[in-house]
Amino acid sequence: MKKFLKRTMSLCLTAVLLCSQLPAALAADTTPPLYEQFGCDSAQDFMDSWFYRDVSYDWICERYDIRFGQLRQNPDLAFESAYQGWDWGMVDEYFSTREDFLRDAALQLVVVDSFAFVPPLSVQLNGKTVTFPDAQPEQHADRTMVPLRALLEELGGTVGYADGTVNAAANGRTISFRLGSSELSVTDEKGSQQTQKMDVAPYEKNGRTYVPARFFAEAFNLTVQWDEERQTAVLYDRAALLASVDARFTAFNQWLAAQPKADPAQAMRTALGAKVTYTAFNSIDGNTVYPMSGSVEMVSNEGGCEMKVEADIYALIQLLFGEQSWLYDEKIVPKLEKVKNELQNVSFEAIIDLDSNVLYFRCPEIFRIMNELEPGSVPTIAANAWLKTADVIDADTMDYMELFEQYGTLTSEPTVGAMLLASEEMQSGQMSGAALWSNVQNTASALEAVIGDGALVRSGDRYTFTLDETNEPQSDEWFTGTGYAKGTMTFNVKTGAAEGAFEWRATAYDTDTLITLSFKGNAADASARLSIHSKNESLTEVELYTSVKSAAQPPRKAPAEGSVIVDVDAWMNALTGQIAS
Repeated sequence: MKKFLKRTMSLCLTAVLLCSQLPAALAADTTPPLYEQFGCDSAQDFMDSWFYRDVSYDWICERYDIRFGQLRQNPDLAFESAYQGWDWGMVDEYFSTREDFLRDAALQLVVVDSFAFVPPLSVQLNGKTVTFPDAQPEQHADRTMVPLRALLEELGGTVGYADGTVNAAANGRTISFRLGSSELSVTDEKGSQQTQKMDVAPYEKNGRTYVPARFFAEAFNLTVQWDEERQTAVLYDRAALLASVDARFTAFNQWLAAQPKADPAQAMRTALGAKVTYTAFNSIDGNTVYPMSGSVEMVSNEGGCEMKVEADIYALIQLLFGEQSWLYDEKIVPKLEKVKNELQNVSFEAIIDLDSNVLYFRCPEIFRIMNELEPGSVPTIAANAWLKTADVIDADTMDYMELFEQYGTLTSEPTVGAMLLASEEMQSGQMSGAALWSNVQNTASALEAVIGDGALVRSGDRYTFTLDETNEPQSDEWFTGTGYAKGTMTFNVKTGAAEGAFEWRATAYDTDTLITLSFKGNAADASARLSIHSKNESLTEVELYTSVKSAAQPPRKAPAEGSVIVDVDAWMNALTGQIAS
């Protein structure tokens, strides 16, 4: 079952980024072992189920001993923190023994303790935690300082001392400095030398030379990130990581390189279209069909974009209100009927000026509906007006836009490794940098099952992946069912074309679902068809297409002169005042 799901999910290229596994130390434990007390086969099994905070098995055992001892001396403490609102009558009703209750309460208190846990400083190099045998990293002047020799040994480098100067070599580079001096001399692989200024000077402590982790890692051509949650300086060789991933995707990278290219300075026109038909089966009253469609045309360049959307959303709103009718006033559906034509022909336009970070937006049909459905309930907006708002693109969104610009297949030479690493580097700024290395490798491993060199069969310039998986029937207290997945995908590394057709079927409990997917095209022109058929329930059919080419004109930066423009903040203030009155 697990293999079946893994191959299927990989096929859709929605690989799950697996979290780093927590270490399961065996040095300290309770008696009997903590994992046995809670029905686990091993310490690792116990840690696999622990997702509250990144702490070690040793730490949990130590805290558990303390908490359990406190509860044995004063059992009522359990009702103050772990089981607030309980009493002994409830304990006797829901637990076999009071001892079992105290053990469970002790573990709940450990969970609470874990959220206040601050891990010691650590350093990770290329996905592995660096071991410092006789001197540990420390904070100094708001910088992470690390013992130099241990870090160099992990890099496979050397360190020497001569006339008060420390000389270290690794990764083809040599650095030189003096203790107490903020100057760092770096000689690169070509013999070119430059001097850098550090904001914290190296120093000696207990016979060990401490250096600022960031400056020295970057001097050795490593990328540096800081994981605040794990208090970890994350160092990694970006080139080595890319090489290790891309070595497994040489054929697919050739296909990426064969995609149509465009001048990055030229404005691009992107057209997207979708047609969705949802059919709800009803053997008594007859099936109900909900047709939906829409198209998007966007012209963009590095300064901004201009977008126009046309859509038929009446069926979508009708479907949503029908499914959740108990949430809404019964008068809503008749009101929707009055504006059916507008909802079937909705169009809106947007202009984004990235240089000024301003968005202009208008939707005549929606503005007209707002004015007609509940007159006086919202401030009136002229149907042809533009809403204007500033600071619409936040820093994170800008990062994603820069990522697309840098690694989009139409304007660069991307690889699987480059795209995975760039995406993970952005995420690690918001989440966990310590998981970056393993996340990239895990995602690559999942994709390798579909587009890796070992999964493909070559025929000239064409490479084919074949999926033929059958899930053996299973039946237990959690799952009953079977299923299969089959199909092929072929891509041409010379022309950049690709096509494929797949079919999945899964039967579980009382549901039976058949999913089919077919697609063809390249980065500039592609189409796809998706069908999801749930037996005796519904059928969803989706048609998609996309087209990208050079635009004749760059996007506008603002609406035409003389247009009616309404400031969003002013409109919202008017709305707030109207509601208050």
